[in-house]
Amino acid sequence: MLVACMVDLYNVGTYNANTGFKADYLNELERMLEKVLPHAMLKAKPNLSHKVVGQFRHHNFPYYDQLTSIYAKDRATGKDSQTTIDIVEEIDADDATTANNLEEGNNYRGCEDDVSLDEMDVSAIQPQLPKPSQDDFISSKKKKKISDESEQISTSITDVVMLLGENIQTIGLELSRSIAFEKVIQESAQKSYPTLC
Repeated sequence: MLVACMVDLYNVGTYNANTGFKADYLNELERMLEKVLPHAMLKAKPNLSHKVVGQFRHHNFPYYDQLTSIYAKDRATGKDSQTTIDIVEEIDADDATTANNLEEGNNYRGCEDDVSLDEMDVSAIQPQLPKPSQDDFISSKKKKKISDESEQISTSITDVVMLLGENIQTIGLELSRSIAFEKVIQESAQKSYPTLC
């Protein structure tokens, strides 16, 4: 339950720091535990130690992966994050695609690879001079005005994206809490099912 609350607190993002949580996260964690386990009277105290902790030092820890996702210093997050396995598979797929394209390029429509420029007849080709573009005739005032307008558009787009990001963060917070609540209900149901049967 404690690890689930810590993961939920991390997913909310309010108390996140570079390597875990900010200093005042324990009070919020205490409130979360009180909601999940109302009469347990659990208190979150830092720097916990116990005289029999030695027996657990070299045992597997079942919540290691979940806590690593919180406290790992170098991690990618979000929908586009990849594991090393994903990256290796993507590189292998790119290598295979490149190899196939090279093979197809060498046999493209039966063309020979050893065609030299000396054999080509380029006498009929006339050089084309670049046409003066419309940009050459625009005054510096108009260029400045266009630049200012594009900067305003860029600023407006940035504002919209920031607002959208805040809304997505709020929705993510609510979704995270909803998922955590559903998980608590499922775990409670699984624990109480054997006693009912």
